[in-house]
Amino acid sequence: MGHGRSVIIRAAALAGITALLLAGCVAAVLGNAPQSGTAADTRLRGPSDSESRLQGAVRSALAADAALRGADVQVNASGSVVTLRGTALSAAQSSAAARVAKATHGVSAVVNQLKVP
Repeated sequence: MGHGRSVIIRAAALAGITALLLAGCVAAVLGNAPQSGTAADTRLRGPSDSESRLQGAVRSALAADAALRGADVQVNASGSVVTLRGTALSAAQSSAAARVAKATHGVSAVVNQLKVP
């Protein structure tokens, strides 16, 4: 009778430890309280204030460039890296959009994902 009870206690302890470890993995992937030291999930957050300002500055610079008329460009910023998505009328226009974005104050790099028909 003692051996069976010992096996049940070990199994329960193992199940408890496994549950705690898995809970820690979930917290590390999805984030936890700000002071917990675990990673935060940034996939669902919107742009920060500085990213929004940078996006606006790049959009303004693109709109002001006559060579980019007719292009449909969406701008996203992650930190100081700007991603351009949408459609350019030509490869030259796509390159010009990347050049204008890169020349915008605060932009460290440009990821050009513009499509050319």
